[in-house]
Amino acid sequence: MLLERLTSRHANVGAGERIASSVAGLGLVLAGFTRHRLVGFTLVGLGAALLQRGIRGRCPIYGALGIDHFNTVSTDDGPIDVVEQASLESFPASDAPARRSVS
Repeated sequence: MLLERLTSRHANVGAGERIASSVAGLGLVLAGFTRHRLVGFTLVGLGAALLQRGIRGRCPIYGALGIDHFNTVSTDDGPIDVVEQASLESFPASDAPARRSVS
């Protein structure tokens, strides 16, 4: 994939952020070309920075703050408490709990 080849080996921006940055950056660059002088140059500069962030997957501000959204695993269920974690570990999928039949 093209994005994987362009990705910096120290990427710290997640896939969703990369797409959003690329789209916003392209929009700002195009808007900057329609403006005059300082406003146009500013928009093109900001757009180019966002485009670079989206294509390479590297954000210098994230790097300075120690933030890494590229290598994080997201869970849809939210955090698991200690009791739920122990329950999950004690019953693996191959060894389901026995059911008692009522007669």
